[in-house]
Amino acid sequence: MHFRGSICANLLTWENAMKLGVNNMKSFGFDAESFGFDAELTSRISLASLAVFLLCASTIASTVLKGLPRSNDFSRSASRSDTSSATSIADEWDEVFDTARSVLAKLPDPSRIETTIKDPALRQAVLRAYQSLKTCAKVNRDQNRATKQGILAEFERDFKSVRAEAERGEYQSCAATCSTEEMKCEKDCEAARKKLCACKIIEFGSLVTKCIFG
Repeated sequence: MHFRGSICANLLTWENAMKLGVNNMKSFGFDAESFGFDAELTSRISLASLAVFLLCASTIASTVLKGLPRSNDFSRSASRSDTSSATSIADEWDEVFDTARSVLAKLPDPSRIETTIKDPALRQAVLRAYQSLKTCAKVNRDQNRATKQGILAEFERDFKSVRAEAERGEYQSCAATCSTEEMKCEKDCEAARKKLCACKIIEFGSLVTKCIFG
């Protein structure tokens, strides 16, 4: 490329010199043909000028295109981005259901829930949420996204009932504290640019273990 650029520069210098010589002779009243610059030579100069133009244009275009990324470079970049995003979401799903398993392991069994919680509405709400959490804990990585979303949504609906019942009864103050912690968890999740977090699962575990069985 440097060699071609050098030739281009030299040809431009020669072309300009030839044109300048002819113009100078004309400006002084001399006939260029009397000095050997006949029509054929003038035609050759014009052809040489065209060759110089094409060579230089080719050199410039080649240099510019060399610096541009190829179309398949964009494709590979987009593919890497999509793969990274898909991996991130898969990891977040794993984290959510790993948390479900961890929380479930710390909860009292259903028989203790039935004998300890006196309020029938709260007891039934907690038992339903317990079973939904148990289903979450059984989710594996290979299950499709729609199934995971459905299972998590069912737990969140059941937990909403638990929260509502707890905030009406004797656990109101403790439930409010758990709700505040859950909101902080959601903010931290958003700050970390996560699409999925297990904040409601954690809140359910805290409400049962700290408020009801604490």
